[in-house]
Amino acid sequence: MKLGFSLIELMVVIAIIALLAAVAVPSYAEYVDRTRAAEIMTLSSKALTEWAENNALGNTQPGLDNTDLGDYITSINYGSATVVVTTNANSELPTAMQNLAITFTATESTGGISWACTVPSASGAASYLDECEGV
Repeated sequence: MKLGFSLIELMVVIAIIALLAAVAVPSYAEYVDRTRAAEIMTLSSKALTEWAENNALGNTQPGLDNTDLGDYITSINYGSATVVVTTNANSELPTAMQNLAITFTATESTGGISWACTVPSASGAASYLDECEGV
């Protein structure tokens, strides 16, 4: 009667675990990057709402506290029909998202305001900002 596992059986189990880890770790890293991009878009959405409210009231320059910028946004600049959100160089962000200017352009119509979101095409950030389409 044999007790325990053979060396071959243990090596097979370790190989399976290594294969699963090799697939899971990059997927998790991309998930975390997309989550950080979603935080940027959520805070941007708050700024867009504030711009729209101030625009409806006739005010020209809304302002957010620095406490509202989160961990990844350096500044939010308001224009007459644009809001530019600039990210910082936080090392937790993917390189493509660091020091990035995300420009939101407002188009007013009878149904309200719609926003177009643009990022520099050379940055590679568009792959993280799927939410740009739904702003």
